[in-house]
Amino acid sequence: MRECELEYRVKRYGAQAPAFETIVASGPRAACPHARASPKPLRKNELVVIDLGAILHDYCSDMSRTLFLGKPSARVRRVYCAVQRAQQRAFDAVRAGVRAAEVAAAACHTLVASGLGRYVLHGLGHGVGLEIHEAPRLSQDGHALLAAGNVITLEPGIYVPSWGGVRLEDVVLVQAGGAQRLTPTPPELIAL
Repeated sequence: MRECELEYRVKRYGAQAPAFETIVASGPRAACPHARASPKPLRKNELVVIDLGAILHDYCSDMSRTLFLGKPSARVRRVYCAVQRAQQRAFDAVRAGVRAAEVAAAACHTLVASGLGRYVLHGLGHGVGLEIHEAPRLSQDGHALLAAGNVITLEPGIYVPSWGGVRLEDVVLVQAGGAQRLTPTPPELIAL
């Protein structure tokens, strides 16, 4: 599905506009976290990273999913499961009063333990609200304390040059005793 089709559907279902330029990157291009759309056709046995967001009632949303076209190899499943575990560990660390760096470290340590640490190219996430990128920043050098009511993204990603990338991004509400996932799309690998 091309990025213009995704943006059309977002608006058709009631959003005011896309929150940012939609990313659809496949194959080796999926190894670039902020790939721009290209005329490259989707091919069988490729990873496809889709990153999209919408504005509804003036507030932004943000989500990424990685799909696989064909039957995923053991390597694809291993990398995807590592990213999924990293996101879950970060989610489990989220609660009011925790430093953003602690949440980011939970994800990063999981990816390093999986042997994928050298392929992490960006921080774990960011705040979302009236703007698509707001405070707090979730990175290992982030000093901010999470507060109840913060809305943040958890978006661990692995980007392997000449192979592809896997990113899983959800929007999460920070609460006193934990977090609530606001993204309704299941996090499991989708193979088409």
